[in-house]
Amino acid sequence: MKTPSLKSITKGQPLDVLIIGAGWAGLGAARHLQKYAPNQTTFAILEGRSTHIGGRSRTLLLSDGITKAEVGSQWIQGASQNNPIFQATLDAGISYVRCADDDTSWSNAVYWSTDKGDSTQRLSEAELDHLVETCYEGPSGFMKYQERLQDITKGDRSLREVADDYISTRQPKMTPREISAFEWILDSVISEEYAASLEDLSSNTWDADDELIGGDVYLATNDERSGYSSLVDYVAAPFFDKIHLDTKVTVIDWSQQPVRIQAVNGQDSNDIYMEANHVIVTVPLGVLKAGCIDFIPKLPQDKQDAIDKLGMGLLNKCTMLWNEDDVLPWPSDKEWIERIIVDPQEGRQGRWTEFYSPPIHNCIDRPAPILYAYSSGQAAQCAEEEYSNEETKQEVLSNLKSIFGSSYVPEPEEVLLSRWGEDEFSMGAYSYQRVGSTLDHRRDLGRPLNHRLYFAGEATHPRQFATTQGALLSGIHVAKTIISGLSGTLPGRPRQKRRRKDP
Repeated sequence: MKTPSLKSITKGQPLDVLIIGAGWAGLGAARHLQKYAPNQTTFAILEGRSTHIGGRSRTLLLSDGITKAEVGSQWIQGASQNNPIFQATLDAGISYVRCADDDTSWSNAVYWSTDKGDSTQRLSEAELDHLVETCYEGPSGFMKYQERLQDITKGDRSLREVADDYISTRQPKMTPREISAFEWILDSVISEEYAASLEDLSSNTWDADDELIGGDVYLATNDERSGYSSLVDYVAAPFFDKIHLDTKVTVIDWSQQPVRIQAVNGQDSNDIYMEANHVIVTVPLGVLKAGCIDFIPKLPQDKQDAIDKLGMGLLNKCTMLWNEDDVLPWPSDKEWIERIIVDPQEGRQGRWTEFYSPPIHNCIDRPAPILYAYSSGQAAQCAEEEYSNEETKQEVLSNLKSIFGSSYVPEPEEVLLSRWGEDEFSMGAYSYQRVGSTLDHRRDLGRPLNHRLYFAGEATHPRQFATTQGALLSGIHVAKTIISGLSGTLPGRPRQKRRRKDP
């Protein structure tokens, strides 16, 4: 076999640090190196995407030329000054609105079929309170039930099995309608929160992430400087010239120092190589699972076990934009529009049955002409594998029309669909605790190898996984570790619970 031609872009001198991936973990590492060791380290970032940085955080201007949509990350969870993502938002002067996620009132409009089957009924706040209290949060609810099992169970099993046991042993017995409402709660609060189906989530560690303080904020506005992409640009501005786009890493030879990287540059299709004393791998867990990078030598067994046992979740989003003069039927004072599936023949709970109406766009008397729909876990994977964009669009609209009536839901002007499982640079949305996985697997994934190969990303953070700040903090931690090796100081690791879906 002919050896590929190689082109050195390090001019014969190894870099101090080479960062693979310009998502939040890579940006966090680079920003820390730039700020605290500008004269100690030379570094560069290789990004496989050809069009943008920020990984799964991206804001797009829609076809009306006014409205911006978050096609990936959508919220900042735990919006306090202890959160570096939120602090960067404040520093950048990017506007935001706080979500109505307090406990004093519902920001959900929840609908389910009437007994007639051809219309829907909106649940009152009292009915919602009763359902959530009796089925989920109260003394006899599912949360208390599964917490007791977590304390006494030695082995691990799926959260689906635990939920089924709860339904079968609950006294008094749950009615079919209560079971439907219970399945809606599980999907909304757990499956779409953790981007995974209950069949895959570990009953022992699914909720092992920290409880975040500060509530959630939504970034996307109609200002020129707004949304997650503006935040990404702000964070990357001091070192933007060190980012190389359209450069896909294929081989990492860490058998000796300096580490040797082989990559393909999409602009000229040439193989290139770079050398660095320290390499930080920040590609998503899904990319590691797929084996897209060849490590020489192979990764140690504990790290490969971590890659294999942790789950890479899938949360897909359908963004719909209507004309500004369209009359839209959902309430303008609610963020979440949700449908409870009562009859299995009506569809599957969690398959485009949850919608988000961004509060920052809404007017007092009418909702904004933008709406997001979500699907997660196995339902999202099935939709990706079996349905075209047009078929998925029709399924989303069918659920909306089932709530409000076909004559009241106009055809959208624009529809965008995310398919994170098919994205070669993501291969999923974010990580979750799969059956059989523990937090030690996240620590093993993030552990450096031979003081030369480092790993960062949301999947490596034991307590803030599946968040943008978890990714950013993991990159900062690795940069501190590298700098400490130069200065002899030992860094600590920041620790702070994600509360809303992301992306």
